[in-house]
Amino acid sequence: MADCGHVTTLPSNVLNNFDKLTRSVEKVVSLGAFPVVVGGDHAITYPVVRGLSKFAPLNIVHFDAHLDYSHDYQGVLHTHGSPIRRCRELPFVNHITSVGIRTARRRPYKASQKDGSLIITASRFRQLGPSTVADLIPVGENLYITFDINVMGPSQAPGTGTPKIGGLFYQEARECLISLTAGNNLIGFDLVEFARLHTTRRN
Repeated sequence: MADCGHVTTLPSNVLNNFDKLTRSVEKVVSLGAFPVVVGGDHAITYPVVRGLSKFAPLNIVHFDAHLDYSHDYQGVLHTHGSPIRRCRELPFVNHITSVGIRTARRRPYKASQKDGSLIITASRFRQLGPSTVADLIPVGENLYITFDINVMGPSQAPGTGTPKIGGLFYQEARECLISLTAGNNLIGFDLVEFARLHTTRRN
């Protein structure tokens, strides 16, 4: 295991930042290593996945409270509300499954269904159980997992900028991940939307 350090960024140059992240991922996988990328907001998933083109066809499992399938926000294509839509546009991406969803606007939802995505809401997850959910997800040649920590309930993971009540609990999320990785060739992973909480120490 090795810490490859940070990708230096310029806040005002999103596309250049994305290009640097893609090149970094391409370099890591060219060495035969398994990339684990920590964000950062969810926008980084797109440039990470873009760097995994050697693993075609690639399935994606997306754990999140939100669908993240908007085409754009006021004409901006690269935001934390659109990374899964951008990944869908990559020619080597095959199937996408979104798990733990608790918020979905009509247009992104309809677009995701038109594109063939599978959506498993948090309530459906709880009805079925972690292992059954994993069994519903199509098995492909390669798998990438993107894990937005707000898929967890705020009691489990409060340190995020976009908390949403009703999320997964630690044990059930863990069991689902174990089942997924047991039946698929996992080639990469990201953890995003982490925002450290500041606490005040009392003497």
